[in-house]
Amino acid sequence: MSEDKAIQALLEHLSFLSPEEKSALEDMSIGARIRWAMDFCNEVHPNTFSIRKLARKAKISPQALWQIMSDETRRPAAETLESIAEAMGLPITFVMIGRTYPCSEVLPLLEEWFPEEMLAFFRDSANSKYIKEGLLLARQAKELGVEPETIRKVGEILLLTAKKS
Repeated sequence: MSEDKAIQALLEHLSFLSPEEKSALEDMSIGARIRWAMDFCNEVHPNTFSIRKLARKAKISPQALWQIMSDETRRPAAETLESIAEAMGLPITFVMIGRTYPCSEVLPLLEEWFPEEMLAFFRDSANSKYIKEGLLLARQAKELGVEPETIRKVGEILLLTAKKS
């Protein structure tokens, strides 16, 4: 019960962040955001989450969770991040990019990074599971300093290659 209260308090806190705080969360690494959320929950209700508890709930090993949280794992699988987000009661968009809105509202963020044909693919509800991968790719490209135009060009090449196959 205290876990539910801690998560609810975290979600309420996230909805009232200042623009500076929101920006800081978006600039954090995935691991830092998970640590921040765990720390917040543990402050509200002590012992809400430990690495072991969260790993068990997310159905991943404590070592895998620790590696993600310490940023040793540079590209965690989208499924793993989804499991962690679900275990914490957080939207996947918070874990991946530091924002709390649902994936359906994330498409505008992808417009900067992907060609129109790929965006059409993302808009198809049958392909919504790939939005997470698109977000992760865009996030990693941004962290590496890759220009959106480069990613768009690579996307266009991939689409042409797929059409030829």
